[in-house]
Amino acid sequence: YIFDFILKFVSRFLKILILVDVFLLLFSFFNSDMFHNIMRNSGFIISTILIRVSFMTEGLNNVILIVISVLFGLFIQLIYNFKDSTYYMFK
Repeated sequence: YIFDFILKFVSRFLKILILVDVFLLLFSFFNSDMFHNIMRNSGFIISTILIRVSFMTEGLNNVILIVISVLFGLFIQLIYNFKDSTYYMFK
C-alpha cells in the first residue's frame, strides 16, 4: 500500500516537474538570446522525461534508464559549463 502511494506521488510530481520545465523552456525561448542556456534547459527536460519513463519499466531497464538519465544530465551540465566559460571569456 505505501509503495503504491509513493509511486503515485513520484509519478505525479514528475509530471508536474516536466510541465514546469517545458513552460520554463518556452519562456526562456522568448527571453534569452543565449543558445547554450536553452540547450541546457532542454537537456534537463530530457533527463526528467527519462526518469519518468524509468518508473514505467521494471528490473534492469529501470536501473539502466536512471543511470542514462543521470549521465545525460551530467554531460549536458559539463557542456554548458564549458560553453559558458568560453562565452564569457571572449565577450
